[in-house]
Amino acid sequence: MNSMLTILTLSTIHPLIYAQDYIQQILTWIVGTNVEVIGNRIIWEEPGDPGATTTKEVALRCNTPTVVSLTADQKYFARCSPGQRLVGGPETVFASCADGYDLAGSAAVGYGCCPTGQVFDGAMCKEEPKCPDGQVFVGGQCQCPPGQAMGAGGVCETPQCDSGLTAGKCYTFITELGIPMGLHANGNLFANTGSMQSRPSKFQRCKDQGCTAGKSIHPGDTLYIRDLYGDIPTGANRGKWINNAANGDHMQLIADFNRADKLTLTKWPCGEYCLAGIESGVGPACPAEAISLTMYSQDPNMCVPFKLIEVPCDPKALENNCIWTNPDEQWQIVCMDCSQDSG
Repeated sequence: MNSMLTILTLSTIHPLIYAQDYIQQILTWIVGTNVEVIGNRIIWEEPGDPGATTTKEVALRCNTPTVVSLTADQKYFARCSPGQRLVGGPETVFASCADGYDLAGSAAVGYGCCPTGQVFDGAMCKEEPKCPDGQVFVGGQCQCPPGQAMGAGGVCETPQCDSGLTAGKCYTFITELGIPMGLHANGNLFANTGSMQSRPSKFQRCKDQGCTAGKSIHPGDTLYIRDLYGDIPTGANRGKWINNAANGDHMQLIADFNRADKLTLTKWPCGEYCLAGIESGVGPACPAEAISLTMYSQDPNMCVPFKLIEVPCDPKALENNCIWTNPDEQWQIVCMDCSQDSG
């Protein structure tokens, strides 16, 4: 097998990502196979011409003391201070942590380097709290493990039926009067048919700030909802979250995830879903035909029913061609995956 050596500098290879760990940014690179670190040099192999490999080498030349550090899977490297190592990955963040420390936290609260075995709550490292039997500690709170949901007795159970809801998907919320929920120029969310002063919203359901796709959503699960459309009339500031306005204050959209409302959805009769809060109920904000919403702090069981219609999160995605299973269905609402009903 032929092999060719290529000498590189860090300025000639593209970094993978700037990784934010709420303390510093770590510029990280991806490498190939058979990685070897020799002093301040890192060497790896990449496929070249048929039957050949290319051996690449980078030498660190820095004004401040740094060392080459690889992730545990030896797929990424960065320059870390002596006594630190590269941790994390593209699914979380990259960070340089000292010996005896690991990456802790979640997409919902952020990430930081904590003593091994501790958790990060977005501000500081803490001993991992003991969760009730059957629950796990994720994102700063105890919750049921994947595939289970909280039952009526406060015990994690495997649902007997599918909720039809999955995080990361986008929907219009249609009231029982057939009017979609959206944004008014005054900043309030309310049911409207669309104009330059108001427009329907495209809501994305999320279980964390990063809106990780594919997670099942069950009744009682904490749900955050953001509007992928922007302000009126420019469309700026897309992706704001529904806030936690309560007791008559109209729900609005905010950029600060920490003030986003903790909501939940449950199946309702006649193909609808009812929108409620985790700690408070959801109901009308005022006596008007065009419904607007507020949290009811004294009634945690109040909810507002909607018909959810799935729409493309990205109007330019190729898979949008699959929305209709045949041309005769172009005026009908059908499932997005063209194979089975799903949320």
